[in-house]
Amino acid sequence: MPHPMHPRRALIVLAKAPAAGMTKTRLCPHLTPEEAAAFAAASLLDTLAVARSIEGCALWLAHPPGAAAPLVALLGDDLPPAFAIPPGDVGMAMCAAIECALGHHATQVVLIGSDLPSLPPTHIEHAFARLDEGADVILGPAEDGGYYLIAATAPHPALFTDIAWSTDAVYAQTVAKVEASGLSLATVPPWYDIDGVADLRRCMDDLAAHPDHPATATRAFLRAVKDRLERMGN
Repeated sequence: MPHPMHPRRALIVLAKAPAAGMTKTRLCPHLTPEEAAAFAAASLLDTLAVARSIEGCALWLAHPPGAAAPLVALLGDDLPPAFAIPPGDVGMAMCAAIECALGHHATQVVLIGSDLPSLPPTHIEHAFARLDEGADVILGPAEDGGYYLIAATAPHPALFTDIAWSTDAVYAQTVAKVEASGLSLATVPPWYDIDGVADLRRCMDDLAAHPDHPATATRAFLRAVKDRLERMGN
């Protein structure tokens, strides 16, 4: 469990252990289940690299029960302080992770997923800045209708209930919940999750355009499958 003397800013990466046939399955059959899991592992490594580039915050990894051992095996010395969250849907997971950070003396929490290897670090920095400016909730809209980032200074469990998770209604429903709760909302620039082959190609282009971005594991994976990706349709 994270130590209570961490800085007041907490950055949580929510992740599960990559496993063939269980993670990034929408990349199949363009990729094999093993390759999809390898991408998930690279993505997690690089999302953590992005998170580590943010100064002045404590980095935590939140994961489902039972994922600790495979994550330790994958990340080794790169494993940040980690804690398990109760089983349930993604809303329950996010709410529990935010509550855990706030319960251990964080006063600002930013939470992101683990499939953001090309995310500009400035998007996270902007989220903390919006919290500094007094917004209650910050959302990073995802281009598929969800969100890739949520930040807050209190748990706000109502934001995570009665949401049609994994649909294009998630962002709109969450905004409605924020408004109904009387909370102030700010946003950071949109970004994209990597779910399909078109997203992989976009990620490859983004990283090529930003050679200083720290996504070294994803770069290596994309180099290995580059020719195949360029031949594939969406």
